[in-house]
Amino acid sequence: MNIYIRTKRTEGKADLYTTIRCGSTGGSTAHHFNLLMQVDIKKWIECSKTERKKANFLDSMNYTHKIQEIEKGLKVLKKYHKCTKEEVEKLIENIVLQEAREEIIKREETKSKLESEKRKKFREYVQKYILQMECGERRTVKNELYTKGTIHHWRQVVDKVLDFHKKYPFTWDDIDQRLIVKFIDYLEKDDLNKQTIQKLMKDFKKLIKDAGIEGIHDNFRARDLNYTIAVGESDKSTQVYLTTEELQGLYDMKLSGTEELVRDIFLIGCYIGQRVSDYGRIEPEWFGKTRNGVRVIRLQQKKTGNKVCVPIVGTQLITLLKKYDYCVPKISDAEIDRTIKDICERLSLSIPSLAVKEKTILKKYEKHALYTNKDGGRKLFEINERGECIKHKWAMVASHTARRTCITNMYLAKKPDGSAKYTLAERMSVSGHKTESQYIKYIKCSLDEVAEMVAAANDKDGDNLF
Repeated sequence: MNIYIRTKRTEGKADLYTTIRCGSTGGSTAHHFNLLMQVDIKKWIECSKTERKKANFLDSMNYTHKIQEIEKGLKVLKKYHKCTKEEVEKLIENIVLQEAREEIIKREETKSKLESEKRKKFREYVQKYILQMECGERRTVKNELYTKGTIHHWRQVVDKVLDFHKKYPFTWDDIDQRLIVKFIDYLEKDDLNKQTIQKLMKDFKKLIKDAGIEGIHDNFRARDLNYTIAVGESDKSTQVYLTTEELQGLYDMKLSGTEELVRDIFLIGCYIGQRVSDYGRIEPEWFGKTRNGVRVIRLQQKKTGNKVCVPIVGTQLITLLKKYDYCVPKISDAEIDRTIKDICERLSLSIPSLAVKEKTILKKYEKHALYTNKDGGRKLFEINERGECIKHKWAMVASHTARRTCITNMYLAKKPDGSAKYTLAERMSVSGHKTESQYIKYIKCSLDEVAEMVAAANDKDGDNLF
């Protein structure tokens, strides 16, 4: 087989060609066929001076065996009278490009394997992340152990991240703005409200940042992506508190059995301002006295680990604690959430403020109840013609309402002269908040109440607003 190049250039690269006669013996035609193999023009000109040099050059380029395979294939085509231009081109392509195809396949398989390993490493890190929290190997920025509440929260975060990763496998290198948007869309389709999504994305960002600091990945741009989601007031669930009148009505109700127990524990929570994870597990050893003889409840908050000292003041709180001999019975959060709504619904018949309807958003389990018509035998919400969720105030009362109630009523409390009864520091000391911004989120007085406070201050000081 005669091999040559077809170019007038003296530098660069050129394709190798050969001439093959195609057709029948009597009517065959010579065609130039591109062998799909390139050579350096200068080197080819030099080596083509002798057949021996040419053969050695082709061998050095690993072309010899391909040319030999083409020659064998041509013999077969001629034997069976199939030596057409189209068949010859197909033959050359199959032989010459076979190795390239195999190399591409091999490269793709290697790439796929590496990608799989990278995806596996992502899952391993995320799973290890929560395990390190649990065993104390991973700590807070203050080098403190994570609380049980925080670990529980992170388990939920990790579960969501891994669920998303299972459906849309990705590596550390794949984390870009498009993936972030995709994750947010995924969470929205999972019926999570925007506040929940916002918190989850903040934690996802921290996870990615920590992995980068620890040298797990070098996708530094991932830390600078936009993980935020716009959350308007319409995206937030309405959170209520019980007024002093409503608290008094709840205290005066004649109840028995589980209802009486739930009401009493809930009221204790309203008077001490702690989370249900704390007021629902009060221990006798938490009670004590200050150096000046003031009775207090000393506890370490389960969620944050913050230590608080709550004074035991007020006739109703003292009466409730004495009722149980300072050994408050234990009851589950779920039981409080269910039962306190029943109680407040009945109380709304005598205290109309508990029957007031407000717009809010549905939680995930409430949406499920709406779609499946499983509402536990009673209607806790309704959907208006605009698709908005409407609830009575009593239907929005839950175990955590107790904490908001205490914080808000302490904020609203006034001295006889109209000034604030408690300072901000005093209020935050009781609630256990470390920052004012977090504390303020718990103040749930209405716009009307704020307006009345401003008006009262104006009446006291004079006619001018300022």
